[in-house]
Amino acid sequence: MLSTPQGMDRATFDYFARSTKYVDAADQRSGLYPFEERALARFFPPPPARLLAHGVGAGRELLALVAAGYELEAYEPAPRLAAAATQLVAASGVRPPVVGVLSLQQWAAQQEAQGFGQSYAAVFTGWGVWAHLVGQRDRLRVLEALRRACPEGPVLLSFFSGAALFDVAEKPAVRVPLHPRFEAPPLRFTRHTLRERLFGALALERGTGWGRGFFFHLTEEWELREEAASAGYEVAYYERDLSRYPHAVLVPAGARHAANSVR
Repeated sequence: MLSTPQGMDRATFDYFARSTKYVDAADQRSGLYPFEERALARFFPPPPARLLAHGVGAGRELLALVAAGYELEAYEPAPRLAAAATQLVAASGVRPPVVGVLSLQQWAAQQEAQGFGQSYAAVFTGWGVWAHLVGQRDRLRVLEALRRACPEGPVLLSFFSGAALFDVAEKPAVRVPLHPRFEAPPLRFTRHTLRERLFGALALERGTGWGRGFFFHLTEEWELREEAASAGYEVAYYERDLSRYPHAVLVPAGARHAANSVR
């Protein structure tokens, strides 16, 4: 109820630091997921292009991308997972990239301070990473930083979807304000009276949730399109098939890519 953006980030990073799922050998060597393979084949430059990879966990994505011949600069906010990813790729016999211990938010701040000295051909973010940027300010800052670091290439994002499974009346999606006013008495009391008025905390954004030990944000298609446009991107692909993992590919505005043409 009173979590700050920084506190929510710490809770999420701590969850992944404690998790044993991602350091399981079978998970580490399971390869790219189908949605990642499709995005790579359709929108990404071929190896040996230099990619920026964020949220690589214990190395599942990293190992597959290095094996495919890509050059990578990789980051993971949980030190234990970053070390496991580096060791995994080293054990494969390939000269591994050193996985930096930074979140997307921390990386963006570092790049702003240092002046964006590196340039990349594309950006590959790990499974569900975009779901953990729970504040719009962070999302916009990260998108702007990615656009400067990778001015001409695509960006793969995957997230938790805020889309309803179905609506029997087939009504169009309604744009909910970023900071909605809750009318139900329990939420009105906890979100507005206690959090905002009594303690002076920032209002929680629409789509913010907590589950399994971490905070997350539910992404809406219209929201992603608007936030991407603010950084000079357009959405070249947005997955609307609810049987597939939610993801999107952003490209610089004006780039020639077929939108939603791959199923």
